Amino acid sequence: MRIVRFRYRGRVGHFLRAEMNASALSYPVPPRTALLGLLGNVLGLPKDSAPIVLRDAAIAVGGKIPRKHYHRANVRKAFPAALPLWIKPAKTGQALPDDPGSGFASQVVQEWLVDPDFTVYVGAPGEVAWMPDLEARLASNRTHYTPCLGPAWMLARLELEACGEGLPLPEGIRDIATVCPRSDNTSLALDKLKDRKGHAVQEVRMPREVTSNRIFTHANYYLEMNGRPMPVRTAAAWSFQDEAIVFL
Repeated sequence: MRIVRFRYRGRVGHFLRAEMNASALSYPVPPRTALLGLLGNVLGLPKDSAPIVLRDAAIAVGGKIPRKHYHRANVRKAFPAALPLWIKPAKTGQALPDDPGSGFASQVVQEWLVDPDFTVYVGAPGEVAWMPDLEARLASNRTHYTPCLGPAWMLARLELEACGEGLPLPEGIRDIATVCPRSDNTSLALDKLKDRKGHAVQEVRMPREVTSNRIFTHANYYLEMNGRPMPVRTAAAWSFQDEAIVFL
């Protein structure tokens, strides 16, 4: 399998949890659906077509869980009003119009990831048209749209680190440095983990797939909070650049 590895980082990030309504909490790492959107951003795919075109893309993500900051934001729930055909300067004492006045303002607590710095792996099973374009764009630092870490104003930097061939590994216990899905053929090797100090493994449920109708499918994942490799018993590991990774 052809695999590219790149760095995905920025000043702040926010990946909204699907179950949130009043408080805007974030996933600790970008879920697979967000990374599909990022790849579509680089390739110039329409928003709703990225999960379809890149459905078979193999994606892995690793890195230390960022620090968090809780920011109170004023959110106005209203549709934008159409711009007037003729712009007239306001006069002294004149009240400004409130065209989108159908909405209301509210304060929402947003959980921001501070200085997020992730390593992303993208693999293409077989010959696909988008993989050479992705490699070329990452190598020359060209993206179709401006990459971000969630909201459009949270700008991201993408840096290509390596390209090459990945090889599947036989079943066994591997030190996995990426977020690892919990499945029938992948589980934590607890007997190995208890002998290690300083590890902090968390299980989190995140979106994995999304349809054109915005219907999400979720999965459970293991992640190591400090970005350290964790012992995993799996038959789904791949070897790339002397690393053992598992795709989301």
